[in-house]
This record gives sequence, C-alpha cells and structure tokens, in this order.
Amino acid sequence: MAYIIFGLGNPGEEYEHTRHNVGHMALLLLGKNLDAEWKSDKKTNADIAKAEIGKQKVTLLRSHYFMNQSGGSVKPLITSAKSAEKLVVIHDDLDLPLGAIKISFNRGAGGNRGVESI
Repeated sequence: MAYIIFGLGNPGEEYEHTRHNVGHMALLLLGKNLDAEWKSDKKTNADIAKAEIGKQKVTLLRSHYFMNQSGGSVKPLITSAKSAEKLVVIHDDLDLPLGAIKISFNRGAGGNRGVESI
C-alpha cells in the first residue's frame, strides 16, 4: 500500500505564500522534485499526483477545501486503520520557530483545526 502525503493549506492566490499554506508549498516542492504529474480528482476534491520515493509508492494530495474542512479530501482514501498508518500530514505549527520542523507519530491535533478535520 502506498503512503499518502497530505499537505494542509488553503486554496486561492491570497493564501499561496502564507505560513498557513506551508503544507501545500512543501507538497508542491516534493512533487516537483519527484517529477510528479498533478491531476484534479473529483472524488477527493483535491489535486493528486502518484510518485515513488526510492522504491516506495506515494500519493501526494493537495486539497481544494479550506484548511478546516480539508479532512474531506483524505476521507475517501483512508478506508481502514491500516491505511491510516500510511498517512503523512504536512502542516504549519505556530509553536515552532520559522524554518524548524517536527516529526511526530500518534499525536493529537495540537489545536490545528485542519489536522482535527482529518
């Protein structure tokens, strides 16, 4: 089963280069580095790209929903607890200094409503 890498953000030009859109920006950069081809998907209301990182298949997902409803894009792809284990979510965290990253597993939303929606 492929990993699903989901970048949180908001649609629209006014949000394009904001800190709140770091998930979308990171996903677009990853897709560019992997030569991924993006396609609009009606089932998930998102842009999707299939790629490989090494030998691991990945699905890149960038929602058309606003951040607080973005879980609607993930729901059609996560059909079991096992598939949820392969979900990676990229999002901003105001508690971290700009440019810092944190990787966590099996954690709560930490007040991030986009993560809560997932």
